[in-house]
Amino acid sequence: MPPNDSQENIQIVLSKDEVEELLHETITKTLLAVGLDAKKPIELQRDFSYLRNLRESSKSVKTMGLTALIVMFVTGTGTALVLGLKELLVKGA
Repeated sequence: MPPNDSQENIQIVLSKDEVEELLHETITKTLLAVGLDAKKPIELQRDFSYLRNLRESSKSVKTMGLTALIVMFVTGTGTALVLGLKELLVKGA
C-alpha cells in the first residue's frame, strides 16, 4: 500500500549480521513451534530421514495393496470362468 500524507515512510537498515541473526532466530522458533529442536542438528536430520522413510514405505504399501487387489480380482474372475465352463461341459454332455 503506497504511503499517503497521514503515514510516515520509515526505512530500517540492517547489517548482514543482523539479518542473519533475525533469520536464524525466526527459523529456530518456527522449528520449535512444530516440535523440532534446531539445536540438535543430527537429531533433526534423523527426524527428517524418518519422515522420508515413512512416506516411501507408505507409497510402497499402497502399491502392493493395489497390486494384491488386482490379482484377487483377476484370480476370482478366472476361477468363476473355469468353474462355469466346467459346469457347462458337465451338464452339456
